Amino acid sequence: MSRYNLLYEPWLKVIDNNNELQKVSLLQIFENAHTYKRLAGDTSVQDFAILRLLLSILQTTFSRVDVDGNPRHDENDEIIIDWKKMWDNQKFAFTPINDYLVSQENKFYLFDDQYPFYQVSKNDLESANIKKTGSISGKLINRLISESNNKDELFVITDNKNHLTNDALAKWIIMFMNYTGTSDKAKFPGMTASASKGWNLGMGSIYLGGMNLFQTLMLNFVVTKKAASQKPVWEMTFAEKSRINSNYTPSNLSELYTNCSRLIFIDPDTDLEKHDVDIEAVQLPGIDINNSKAIEPMTLFQVPKSGKNKGNTIPRPHNPNKSLWRNFGLLASVLDKSSEHLQLPGVMNNFYSSLSKYVDDKQNITITAVGMTYNHDASSMPNGEVYDVLNINKDVLSDVVTDGLVAQINEEVAKTEKAVNTFRYFVLNVMNIRNSSNNGLVDRMVEEVYFAIDEPFKYWLGHIDADTDMGRYTGQWNRQLYRILVAKAQELMHPLSDRDLLGAINEKTNSVENIITRYSALTGSLRKQLNIK
Repeated sequence: MSRYNLLYEPWLKVIDNNNELQKVSLLQIFENAHTYKRLAGDTSVQDFAILRLLLSILQTTFSRVDVDGNPRHDENDEIIIDWKKMWDNQKFAFTPINDYLVSQENKFYLFDDQYPFYQVSKNDLESANIKKTGSISGKLINRLISESNNKDELFVITDNKNHLTNDALAKWIIMFMNYTGTSDKAKFPGMTASASKGWNLGMGSIYLGGMNLFQTLMLNFVVTKKAASQKPVWEMTFAEKSRINSNYTPSNLSELYTNCSRLIFIDPDTDLEKHDVDIEAVQLPGIDINNSKAIEPMTLFQVPKSGKNKGNTIPRPHNPNKSLWRNFGLLASVLDKSSEHLQLPGVMNNFYSSLSKYVDDKQNITITAVGMTYNHDASSMPNGEVYDVLNINKDVLSDVVTDGLVAQINEEVAKTEKAVNTFRYFVLNVMNIRNSSNNGLVDRMVEEVYFAIDEPFKYWLGHIDADTDMGRYTGQWNRQLYRILVAKAQELMHPLSDRDLLGAINEKTNSVENIITRYSALTGSLRKQLNIK
């Protein structure tokens, strides 16, 4: 049995600059991050969990030393200076990262009887008098399956659902700690709070992306004037890991990014070549969601108007049926008065306030939305993945002045949604003329319209820069939007029936309304809204 040290074993999947899939070690991923395009794990949410692990290592390393490995003594020592040096070189200062990780080498064994990675030891459980644990099978933490021992997941193409390799187990453990569910039942002794379902589960996670993995990590690195004390989970004692107070809130980013929803134990003598993994788990409380505004930099936010979190700023989950561009105002801090209490995702605020002036004006940046939906029942079982990407020029992302590019784009988003609502009103009128109350058809038609709009709008948005003639370019989009909506309306109209043509008397206007008159009203309204001559 190999203890499997994650610093040296190839367990992380990446796409290199030749578009080939590679498996690399933790040390290799930092040394060569500039030669890898992106993480390429089994799912986008797994990649996000790994991204936060990598960020925790960076935040910890450079909170303690500079790029030359010199200790930070002055509390006002600006990390941004070192960030700029690495950005200018377009690769990490690897020696300080290497030195930090090697100093923690004994904490990065997947199987160990003292400090197993993201786990606790048998001695830890015994010292806390923990006798009852939940049983977590490989197929439950593998989010390609997400199957409990009590309910089968259909249509999973695999011979042995519980079989995991060492590298797969390491990745899925990290993801499981972030996207857990609550199907297991063993609580930490004395715990009265609700069990964590995983901090990231249901959160509308957002991160920035660059041209390669180095740039992506750097764009999400949160810089501060003074170095905050960072403490990732592998540096914590058992007592620090097993906080059971209901208002627990991490005090630093490394602690947040490596937060564990469970204490888990895996027999250090496990040999995955011979046996399936058996994981013992003990529930811990979740992070206090009402403190998320102060700590979480990688999410959208909302202020509920009812419920137990009424009036508090809490993470806003992604709507799987709503494209990311429709939240452009939340992403770019162009908010209407009803949303004035919301805040920009921290990584974007960090970009605006600290990083943008050092990034080339022609740099392309992606905004990625990632998350999981889950069953709203006792199990909170993850049941679906949300993933969406916007490509935006750096000039656009930085132009937040009044009437600047951001404001103009947000105006087009609002105008587009208003045009779709006009289309929805047309569909409702057609249903009334046909004496039908098929709300399902109305919703489906609107979804189809948004689907047809999605890629063209992203393309339009991705080609805006500081030199764009927005008057002309906006007109191009409005004409394309008009054509999409009219084509969809014509699709609904045909074939026309006698009832469609006869229509009905509108008692308010004392005029005949049929599908032709409603179509004429639709096109007239759209032309006016979109300023089409």
